[in-house]
Amino acid sequence: MNNLSIVTHAATWAFKEFFDHITVFIKLFFLTALLVLIVGITTLGLGLPFLFFYITLCYIKVSYLLYQQQPVTLRQFFIDWKTFIKGLAALILYTILVNIGLILFIIPGLYLASRYYYIEYCIVLDKSSITESFHCSDHLTKHARWHGLLLLLCATILGATIIFLPVAALMNVHAYNARKKLP
Repeated sequence: MNNLSIVTHAATWAFKEFFDHITVFIKLFFLTALLVLIVGITTLGLGLPFLFFYITLCYIKVSYLLYQQQPVTLRQFFIDWKTFIKGLAALILYTILVNIGLILFIIPGLYLASRYYYIEYCIVLDKSSITESFHCSDHLTKHARWHGLLLLLCATILGATIIFLPVAALMNVHAYNARKKLP
């Protein structure tokens, strides 16, 4: 399976799963809206970036359950704090690396963004450490750097609206698992 077909198949599967499980995602949407309201009010908005990242990790977990064809309950939506802290630390490191790369004539930043695209997925789905997640992502994207950029572009466009965040997570989980199956 080539890189473009992985992305195409992942996007097709993601939209199908989203509409097949629309009731689950409607419930999660209202739960997310409630959390945003509570955290927004209690932290005067300062906690919202952390909450958004936490919700992203939760959607990765839910997407993986759907990929495994397992039922999803609201209780399964949440991830543990240890995973959140590891994911946050990895995201901060990723952001620093990509921004340094972007300052160095843009291309190095795009390269690093695509190389370490799957760090969150390695942490949530494989329970990897921060260092292991960078190695895992590097391995998964070794021969498909532009694959990561294409997914990054698609996920950014879809994830820009909270409604399609689940589609972006579903698409990336499918592509992540397809990349893991390749030699």
